[in-house]
Amino acid sequence: MPIHRARQIPSTIMAAIFLVACQSARVAPPAPAVVTTAPFEFVHNAIIIDAAIGDSAPHRFLLDCGVDPSVIDLALARRLGIDIDETQAGEATGAGDGAGLTVMPSSIPGLVIQGRTFDPIVALAADISPFSSALGFPLAGILGHSFFDHRVVRIDYPARQVMIGTDAGAFGPPVTPVTQRYVLPLRFSSDEELIPVFDLVIEGETVSVTLDTGSSGGLELFPAAVTRLGLEDEKAAGQSTEALGARGRRTLTRGVLSHVGLGPFTIAELPTRFGEHGITDEARDGNAGNLLFQDFVLTLDYVNGEVIFEQ
Repeated sequence: MPIHRARQIPSTIMAAIFLVACQSARVAPPAPAVVTTAPFEFVHNAIIIDAAIGDSAPHRFLLDCGVDPSVIDLALARRLGIDIDETQAGEATGAGDGAGLTVMPSSIPGLVIQGRTFDPIVALAADISPFSSALGFPLAGILGHSFFDHRVVRIDYPARQVMIGTDAGAFGPPVTPVTQRYVLPLRFSSDEELIPVFDLVIEGETVSVTLDTGSSGGLELFPAAVTRLGLEDEKAAGQSTEALGARGRRTLTRGVLSHVGLGPFTIAELPTRFGEHGITDEARDGNAGNLLFQDFVLTLDYVNGEVIFEQ
């Protein structure tokens, strides 16, 4: 068999091939971090955002880091054909004087916010029509810990804007101009109750409270904290009110506390509700809600373990 000599490739072509090969071997630059920006409505001091489920019409969701995991309305889940494990029904824990909501394991699949589709979110299915009635419109669900976990969520209250991502460095400055920031570690009330906890200063005393973006109030103090802080007179001078929780309605007394400290910030007057009974918790003295946060830019960084208040 005859042997043919291979044709020699010019050196200039070899150099070009080598250059292309090197360029192909280079590692592509990382894709820019995805940040989703969405407006929110502040309805009765609740953070409401629009989101679809798959190709459904937009629904309205409550953004609530005080709920674990998340919640999908039972009737909506059935209508959309979302899987519900009705053999594992249980009772929700939380505030209220009645029985807890009946909850069943489920999920929120294909949540779409401002065109971005999120991975399925662990949720419980429950009849949340009492919350819909209180808000004045159908509530599709509650985005809780299972939505916040492994994400960075910035809530710019004055600008009525939420930003959602996984890299705080990609957020840029908030829309609302700020001159001061207070950074503290993200910690939880317990290993079983994954609700953020932070400290306030009241009457010169440090009190630990849960950070609850699903609460429409300012501050609620539990009975033991009212006694420890010597606020019985303030409570006695308050007015009776009601609040709706996972276990129905309950009665509280509302008043106002002055000069409440939050790191370098001082809240001149803070609407406060005094608990009547029933809530005892060694890990916390109360619960803080949106009337406390409403003048701040609040960042909950579940990636780096930080809570940031800016003003």
